[in-house]
Amino acid sequence: SSTVQGLTVQGNTIQNSDNGIRIKTIIGLKGLVSDVKYVDNKLQNVKNAIVMHSDYSKSKGGYTGSPTSQVQIKGVTISGLTGSATNLYDIVANPKVVSDWTFSGIQVSASANGKAVGQPNSLDV
Repeated sequence: SSTVQGLTVQGNTIQNSDNGIRIKTIIGLKGLVSDVKYVDNKLQNVKNAIVMHSDYSKSKGGYTGSPTSQVQIKGVTISGLTGSATNLYDIVANPKVVSDWTFSGIQVSASANGKAVGQPNSLDV
């Protein structure tokens, strides 16, 4: 299993990209992503502002649509996100392994809300 813990991404500008803020975990693996903070970041011409996926397949090189990864994603904070995107959300998470996500100060001009499936119940998206 693998662990990513105690990561802070702050004060960045993401331009002309498919993804703004992203966490993806690989199907068939166990592990932990925790205490991850995204603070005061900006987006310009981004397709998906906030991307959280529990369905990445290394062999396919993409998402499967079936969020079966057992990698826990907990303690994720997005505080202050501005700019522009096509979709605000692209979330396909395994609800059994996600918890304690806090999004605040999201001021992204998006054409659509996008999709959000499997996120923690406490998160209002």
